Amino acid sequence: MKEIKLTSIWQASEHNAFTDLTRFNEAWWCTFREAESHNSTDGTLRLLKSSDGSRWQDMGCLRIDNADLRDPKLSVSPSNQLILIATAYYTNADPKYRQTFAWRNKQGEWSEPTPIAEQSHWLWRITWHQDKAYGLAYGTRPKNGLHWYEISPSLDSYKSRRVTEFDGNYVNEHGLVFDEQGTAYCLLRRDITPPESSTGLLGTSKPPYDQWQWQDLGFRIGGPELVWAPDKKTLLAGYRRHEDPSQWLPQWTEIAELSLAGKVLQSIHLESGGDCSYPGLALDQQTLKAVYYSSHDGHCKIYCSDIEMG
Repeated sequence: MKEIKLTSIWQASEHNAFTDLTRFNEAWWCTFREAESHNSTDGTLRLLKSSDGSRWQDMGCLRIDNADLRDPKLSVSPSNQLILIATAYYTNADPKYRQTFAWRNKQGEWSEPTPIAEQSHWLWRITWHQDKAYGLAYGTRPKNGLHWYEISPSLDSYKSRRVTEFDGNYVNEHGLVFDEQGTAYCLLRRDITPPESSTGLLGTSKPPYDQWQWQDLGFRIGGPELVWAPDKKTLLAGYRRHEDPSQWLPQWTEIAELSLAGKVLQSIHLESGGDCSYPGLALDQQTLKAVYYSSHDGHCKIYCSDIEMG
C-alpha cells in the first residue's frame, strides 16, 4: 500500500468537509459539505465530477431552506441512477430535529429530496445489494438506539429494525459492504465512557441481518468507510484516528487493509491534521482513490489521494 498521488481539489468555502466518492458512468463523483465551520448550521452540499480523477468540474450545490445539510453520501442504484443522501438538521424548528433525504440524478438534474428514514433517525449511508439498499441509522433526540434499514429500489418505502445489543451505548457512523453470498461486513464507530473503550468494531451478519458478531479493532475511529480490496479477500477501510482517544486532537486520516476478522494488515497515514478525515473510497482496478478533508495547513480543504495496492 503506497500513496502515488495527492492533490487538493477544493477550498472555496470557509469549511469544506465530510466527503464521499463514487464511480458513475465513466466518471468520478465527489460530494462534501460546505459551511462556515464544523458545527455551524448553514451546511450545503457541493458536487464535483472528474473524467480522469485529476481535473475536477464543479457540478453545483444542493441546499434546503432553513436546514443544515450534513454528511452527504453517494451511491449508484441497480437501475444505474446516481443517488445522493444527506441528513438535514432543522435548527429553527421547535423542537429541533433531523431528517435524512435522498436525491436522484436524472439526466444531469437532481430530483427534489425524498425522506428515506424516520424523523430523527440519522441514516448514515446506504449500500446496495441485489435490488435493495441497506444501512444503519442512529437515533438523535428525542430518539435513540441503532437501527438496521432495508430500503426499496425506488427509495419510496423502507422498514427498520432496532439493533438491540447496542442499547445503552452510543454507536453511530458506519461503512458497509456485502460479499457475493450476501454476508454483510460493517465498520462501526462508537463513543462511550470511558473514552479509552470507544474502540471501533467490525461486524458480520448473514441474511436476514438480524444477528451480528462484532470484533473489536482496538482503537478509536470516526467517519468510517469500507470497500473491498481488489481480490475481495480483505477489506479496505478509511477513518479518522486519534492520538489520544480521550482528546479531539491530534487526529489524522488513515487508510488500512483489514482482515475479515478485523485485524489491521497494513495501513498508511495520509497527509492530514487538525479538523480532518471522513474519507470517501472507491477502487479503480489496483488503485484505491480516497477523498477526504483536512485543515493541517490552516484552511479546511478537500484532498484526493491515489493509493497503489500491493
